[in-house]
Amino acid sequence: MAVSPTVRIDVSGARGKSEADILRATGAYGVLPTDDDLTAELKKNAVAIAASESAAASAALAESASGPTYTSVAAGEAATTVGHSFAVSNGDGTVTVYLRTSGGSAVQRTLATTAALASDETGKGSDLVASSGAPFPAHYLQMLSDIEMGNPISIYRICDRTKLAGIRDFTSTYNVSEVLEDACMNGVRRFIGEYGLFNFESSVVLDRPITIDGAGEGTIFDQRSITDKATFKFKSASNADFISGINFRNFVMRCQTGTFFEQQHFLEFNGAADVNIHGMQFIGFRGDALYFGSGVGGEQRHNRNISISRNLFDGINRENRNAVSVIDGDGVFITENLFRRCTRPNMPGPIDFEPNANAWHIIRAVRVLRNIFEDNGGNVGEVSVFVPPAVTLAPQDIEVSGNHSRGYVGTGNFLYYNEQRISSDTDPDTNLRAVGNVAKNGNRPFSIFNGKKATLERNGWSDFRQSAIVGFDIDALPSGLPRDVSVADKFTRVGTVDGNGISIFNVDGLDLSRSEFADCGTGAPAAANAIRFGKGSSSRVRLDDIRASSPTGKTLVAVQKEATHTFAPTTNRMRGAKIGSLPNGFQADDSDVLMTSYSPVVEGSTTPGTGTYAEAYGRYRCDGDWVVGYYRMSVTTHDGTGAIEISLPREVAAPGSASPLRTVGVANITGLSSINGPVLARINKDAVAGGVTGALRFYTVSSGVETLVGMPPAGTAFVVEGPFAYLAARRA
Repeated sequence: MAVSPTVRIDVSGARGKSEADILRATGAYGVLPTDDDLTAELKKNAVAIAASESAAASAALAESASGPTYTSVAAGEAATTVGHSFAVSNGDGTVTVYLRTSGGSAVQRTLATTAALASDETGKGSDLVASSGAPFPAHYLQMLSDIEMGNPISIYRICDRTKLAGIRDFTSTYNVSEVLEDACMNGVRRFIGEYGLFNFESSVVLDRPITIDGAGEGTIFDQRSITDKATFKFKSASNADFISGINFRNFVMRCQTGTFFEQQHFLEFNGAADVNIHGMQFIGFRGDALYFGSGVGGEQRHNRNISISRNLFDGINRENRNAVSVIDGDGVFITENLFRRCTRPNMPGPIDFEPNANAWHIIRAVRVLRNIFEDNGGNVGEVSVFVPPAVTLAPQDIEVSGNHSRGYVGTGNFLYYNEQRISSDTDPDTNLRAVGNVAKNGNRPFSIFNGKKATLERNGWSDFRQSAIVGFDIDALPSGLPRDVSVADKFTRVGTVDGNGISIFNVDGLDLSRSEFADCGTGAPAAANAIRFGKGSSSRVRLDDIRASSPTGKTLVAVQKEATHTFAPTTNRMRGAKIGSLPNGFQADDSDVLMTSYSPVVEGSTTPGTGTYAEAYGRYRCDGDWVVGYYRMSVTTHDGTGAIEISLPREVAAPGSASPLRTVGVANITGLSSINGPVLARINKDAVAGGVTGALRFYTVSSGVETLVGMPPAGTAFVVEGPFAYLAARRA
């Protein structure tokens, strides 16, 4: 087994206290809180002198009064007679003194040798001396200076000395929970976890910070059983307090049970700040490896400034909840970790930001960067944000970037976001960012159900069973309306089961520009779409410079519009798209490749009237504010009077001269007795038809004289068709 070097980082302890202050605070050496400095010093010296005399007496007895020392009781009895004493070495710096009697050898006492008392080895020296005037065992007394100076204490020093051999050879069943908690409560703040197996049979519950630095894979904390929710549980005294400066670094925490227990964690934090989890291995956790909570039973606690870096989270058999759960966190950095085989099918996923239904929770300033996800499960996401409506503040400032995922076996997403509310124009931006992630062989790339301002760019999604999702059906999810979402990703073989690369429902502001889609879908009709607009409505959608291709025939449609979706074409744009011959059902006024439908009407210039149509066809596209289109009107009957006018798709810009007329080309009119052929088509900027300012009017030309074409008598059928091109009024 490889062993990493022990990490020791100097963090100074409390400053400004005198030795007498410490003695009065701890009660060591029998010092009372009311003793002055001189009395405290005298008591300390008296205890030290007594300890020295006790050591000398022990040595004298062991080496003179006890008689010769033998290797065994049998050897001692063979060399002595009734009434004599002899000593037998215990092999640990002490001897047991026996008295020969007629009935055998009787144990008198166990004493330390001079050599053992003079040694500075752990378990010898002053560790062998007890002070009756001190409130703590002798091995705590020798740590007072280390505690005050903030020096690290070996966990060996607080353990039962008789158990050290088992700890060191990884056979120990000794429970270190209680002695470690006692040491913390008596002032130890920094521990060195040496090479060995340390068992935890109960929870260590603390209201103060500690630091534990281990020896890499050679230091193992084994969760055998716990009495609270976690092996280590931190909880601040109140909402206003934080336990600041908690560090767990460079050792292994494991559980070998192999069964699920949702609320049994390794580390739990409630009201913690400046937490550093680094270089750890969390193996086989049953609930969460790390849980950042907010107390219990309606308590309010917050967590801030959390760093989780370069750790291994291995769920072994995916019979656990989450690797990291954050109920409340402000400033959470999860960087360069490996998440492997985490989360059972009915739990969220490796990293879950999910407050309880309390108003005060905070999810803010989150970074999930450069992590690796392998073979995980769950039903929400490998990184998920799910916030109940009861939480007052929506999440803010969340970035998930530079991560790699492969082999996800769950039914959720790589990235999931749902704050369960619809943002207004005046709400703060969410600022959700996902940049440069690479995910392969998963279920669904992402779901962005709501929030305001989400940016996904340079992400690569390949071989996913289900499509990415933006927004949702409002009937199924009333909060399924995100605002200002930007996606510039590459989708390769996405939707191998559901048939779509990305599915869009309700959204206000979506920019898919520069996104690429290759072989998305199944290749079967109605299930082979690069982009699908499903039930809902969308506005302010841009599809500039998108790419859609079908190298192996899996994609049959570039943009699919379902009958249940409503576009707002005047707010949409599609320019520079490279989709080949793939069908395109998008609707956008502003497009260099896309003709948008509109429904023209015929009106009279004097009285508009009403008409019936065998055909009313209109198509146009915009290059900025330049509008180019075509119309065909087959009128069955019309009762309008005055000149014939046909409506346009957009308002006409004001002319550059006093004349309201603009010539737009030649039209063709058939069915009128006076006209049967080409006529001149002009736009009158002041005319209004179909509610749009600016309308087409038609003129015959004879000998240089232009004559307006009037409406025929009611009941007359006629056809008008032709192109148009004009400058539209600039939109607000």
